[in-house]
Amino acid sequence: MRALLIGFLLLIFIILILALPFKVKVKMHVNLINPQAYYSIKVAFLKLICGKTYIQSNKFIVQNTHNIFKTEGKMSKKEACIIKQIIKNINITRAEIYFTGGIKDDAYQTAMLCGNMYAISSAITAYLITNNNFINIYQDIDTDFNNDALDLSVSAIVELSILDIIFAVIIGSNKVKEKENGKI
Repeated sequence: MRALLIGFLLLIFIILILALPFKVKVKMHVNLINPQAYYSIKVAFLKLICGKTYIQSNKFIVQNTHNIFKTEGKMSKKEACIIKQIIKNINITRAEIYFTGGIKDDAYQTAMLCGNMYAISSAITAYLITNNNFINIYQDIDTDFNNDALDLSVSAIVELSILDIIFAVIIGSNKVKEKENGKI
């Protein structure tokens, strides 16, 4: 009887681990005046990807300071299909958008730049709220009238369960097989 109870509790624990979503933090900062970007993706205390990109001598350079996914070359069709399915299952719970823009000694152009960024940010916010009922969004658009500035920072918390990943792998694999067999 005791072994049955322990087995039942273990089964419930495994189902909860598979079904309950875990939080993934995604952060990115882009500076377009000095073309460079910093990014990171973390799950709890575990860094998945962290690094920076920049342009030097007309070449796009990516420096991953931390990457647990050791990928070489291009992605296969199966991997791309699986990633598309995983992205469909992502639920964004919190998003923060910070923008600082400015054109040195030109208040009119600075105001127009920040006004247009506010309109774009509002459209993105409306889209995210429409597709995610429980999202919390914060946006901050600042002007810098004295300096040339074009900075964008985005921080988001997304939720995904292990069960969603398992289903994405199954669905993605089936779609690739159907495409190869000519059913789609």
